[in-house]
Amino acid sequence: MSAQTEYRQRTIFERVADHLRTPLFRNGYALTLSSLSTSGIGVLYWIIAAHKYSAYAIGLNSAALSAMMFLAGVAELNLMSALIRFIPVARGSTTRLVALSYLVSLAVGALTSFVFLKWISFWSPTLEFLAADKNMSLWFIISTMLWCIFVLQDSVLTGLKKATWVPVENVVFSLTKIALMIAFAITIPAIGIFASWSFALIVAVLPTNYFIFRLLIPVHERESGEVTDKIDSRQVVRFAAPDYLGALSWLIVTNLLPVVVANVASATANAYFYLAWTIANTLYLISSSMGSSLVVETAKEQVKLAHYSLRIFWDVALLVGFASLILVAGAPFILEVFGRDYSLQGTLLLRLLTLSAIPFVINSLFVSIARAQKRMRAVVYTLGSLCILVMSSSYVLLRTLGIVGVGVSWLASQSIIAGVIYFTQLREFWSNDVAAGVEEVAYFRNQRPPEFSIYAFNLVVKLHLMRILKFPTRAWVRYRRRNQVVAVLPEIAKEFPPAIFDHSEGHWMVRRIVHTETNKTVAFIETKGGPSLIVIKLPDSAKDTESQRRQRDTLQFLQNDNRLGQWRKLLPTIVAEGSSNGQSFFAEQAIEGKPLRRFYRNPKEYERVVDIAAREISYLHQKTANCVVVNSQILRNWIYRPVDEVLHFDARITSNNYYQDAIDHLVLNLEASLAGKEVCSSWIHGDYAPSNILLNASGSKVIGIVDWDQAHPDDLPLLDLMHLFISVRMDMTQQEMGHVVSNLLKTSGWTNTELNLLRNAQASLPGDSIDAQALLLLGWLHHITANIKKTSRFDHNYRWISENILAVLKVL
Repeated sequence: MSAQTEYRQRTIFERVADHLRTPLFRNGYALTLSSLSTSGIGVLYWIIAAHKYSAYAIGLNSAALSAMMFLAGVAELNLMSALIRFIPVARGSTTRLVALSYLVSLAVGALTSFVFLKWISFWSPTLEFLAADKNMSLWFIISTMLWCIFVLQDSVLTGLKKATWVPVENVVFSLTKIALMIAFAITIPAIGIFASWSFALIVAVLPTNYFIFRLLIPVHERESGEVTDKIDSRQVVRFAAPDYLGALSWLIVTNLLPVVVANVASATANAYFYLAWTIANTLYLISSSMGSSLVVETAKEQVKLAHYSLRIFWDVALLVGFASLILVAGAPFILEVFGRDYSLQGTLLLRLLTLSAIPFVINSLFVSIARAQKRMRAVVYTLGSLCILVMSSSYVLLRTLGIVGVGVSWLASQSIIAGVIYFTQLREFWSNDVAAGVEEVAYFRNQRPPEFSIYAFNLVVKLHLMRILKFPTRAWVRYRRRNQVVAVLPEIAKEFPPAIFDHSEGHWMVRRIVHTETNKTVAFIETKGGPSLIVIKLPDSAKDTESQRRQRDTLQFLQNDNRLGQWRKLLPTIVAEGSSNGQSFFAEQAIEGKPLRRFYRNPKEYERVVDIAAREISYLHQKTANCVVVNSQILRNWIYRPVDEVLHFDARITSNNYYQDAIDHLVLNLEASLAGKEVCSSWIHGDYAPSNILLNASGSKVIGIVDWDQAHPDDLPLLDLMHLFISVRMDMTQQEMGHVVSNLLKTSGWTNTELNLLRNAQASLPGDSIDAQALLLLGWLHHITANIKKTSRFDHNYRWISENILAVLKVL
């Protein structure tokens, strides 16, 4: 079974669970969920506000909120990024780092808001009501200070790798301010919106920080061990100071822009702008949230930065691109909920702001990469350039095009900066093996990112549209096969030994149906009278039946081979076979382990579990080894016959001189590598892929090896290891075998772990060694011919032929 087939057999829930086990994505999605939930509730907030308050009141209050957020952002001194960057490595000094950051931010927040109110007639005459009396001024200053803590606490949770709590406290804050806003619409309609935000901050800040300081930080400090490298305040300042300029630039374009709109246009115009900006800003928060997770996860392991950032790019680009299409199409209907005037005034603006979120994916990701690398100058240049472009062009276009001019400014500025960043920075970074840390993530080293000119095509492929379209069909096939099993099982179970299966009602149930690339039905049956779980296989063709018989014969032979000793416990046990009413069946006692693919989520785990799997299969090779001299008969079995099967499989190969020459070159190379050598032959599994290797719950031990229908008694033992390496790459990169093999042929991109395992395996066996390239080509050749024999699904399938056969022939 190929790794691609193995992946397809996994349910959607299994794939999602595996994806979310990676901290990079789990924390990133938690922050994204927080942003989306907060923004979703925020949209609800403004919908209610639009019906409870006048457009003038909304414009005035939103400008006041923007001023408060801007001043708090200035006061935070970009300590958010510093906390995210240093908390993971702060160890025992985490409490001191967080407390000091809070105190500094509170002090600066009080100072900046006081200065703002003192000269408010100069900064923003529209907001002079904030300084109308001492109580209002004090209220504004305290609100600004609370907002400082509210923003910093999210960074603390992220740095502690507890970002899953961020959505909780943000949802509480959002729901509280909705309730307060409705209540204040009657009592204080002029400033009810601002009041609802400021009072809701108390509810969000106090319990969250009690939770942080009393529970989360102590656990973090205990798990981190004793303090060995204390975080120096100067170290934090060196990181935060230059990044502060970049963060300040971003604050200006996000929080100060509504104030500019209110003063240049009007408070009413700002209401139309602010609601459209609030909706579009949701997409910006997705990129920023995933970028924060990237910084946290690569703080200690910079070698993963290139690979992780590319994976983040694909995920965010897909999510933002899809959401942008929805918002662009639904803009007038979404704004209609706020009121007819909001739809008329803000539809085009919302579409422009939404589209600008697409190039922002690149800009935001590059800023996160630069922060992880401590390249703070790059952060300043990027965000500073964006600030200058947006603010200058927005000021000009606001006077000529109105609020639509701000949308034009955002889209043009983001696109220009993104183009410069990609062609001057990211293109080389993602395609450079040295920058990508090939030794640590070497099983990805040959999967280079596509050129920008074909990004659109790869984006469509990344959507897995064919898999989405196939899902209903596969669901129906599973349903039909389940019914088939339920219908025939009572009859075929009569052929089972009584101790194995009690077919009376209530003593068995179909736990799950496994998807297969053939018409064979494979079902896991839970029983009460015998083994807890058995696997029923119902072949639906002559090829399937013959395949099952080969597995039966192989298992019987190996079970009777005393040389294998206790190793035979890894083999499945056939409990019944036969035929009933014309339906052949085979039943095995299930091995309830976890597939190998569950345990290579990072390079270290990959090396560990591949080493475990290699040792287990090597035991079979060593115990059944036999030295042979490669003569003409062996060459026929290993090379000529498989090549003939490939040649006769598709006429395009023999009719094309280029491919015919490549086949001749393949045969000559393999002959030169094997002919006349004394090599070791042994029993091999033949399909030693991650789905066929079952480990215990901790992943420390192989407890089963299944699917022996492609096993052979006289073949090269190292082909099993080669197939393991290739199939893992196929699973990790979601590429067909031909692409993986062709990349390895072009670059010889084996990892040190793989090369060491091959060398050790050859050293443990008698006979001459065989070079890795010859083993790679033999493994590819045997796998292709096995698929051709196993099913007719690939007959006349040009896409499969092109990706698995022609792709390799092109590089020979």
